[in-house]
Amino acid sequence: RQFMQFGTNFGCGTLKMATPGALLSSSLQTLARSAAPSVDARLKVIHLYRNTLKKVPHLLKVYAIDEPVPEVRATLKRQFMQFGKEPLDQKVVNMLVFKGQTELDEAMDQWKTRTHILRYVYDADYKPHLARSKTPVPKGLKKQSSLD
Repeated sequence: RQFMQFGTNFGCGTLKMATPGALLSSSLQTLARSAAPSVDARLKVIHLYRNTLKKVPHLLKVYAIDEPVPEVRATLKRQFMQFGKEPLDQKVVNMLVFKGQTELDEAMDQWKTRTHILRYVYDADYKPHLARSKTPVPKGLKKQSSLD
């Protein structure tokens, strides 16, 4: 499938064909090229991990999050390590790396809100009072309706 893109000559209104890769960001283009099976999956994950850790101070500043950089990096490390406990299929690794790079690109382009970023900053296991609780509210504490 090819996409249409306007040419740079405004006077003649010419159209030229663009490849689908021309519409992707540069980091996603690099990732798409590296999705070949010959590239080691471990190297792709390490590359994403390093890029993510390098951009943490900038993201905390842009989204006005008052957390120490080392703590946020430790939380991100725990999130990366949760998938490193057992070997994964090559397709699963490619999908996870692609999703991670997409999330990072969207955060850097400020397409995400502060609450999206806070989901990655606060870990429910280590700071449960700051993260959203996924446990249901006990029946005795549910709000009583005024019609009872």
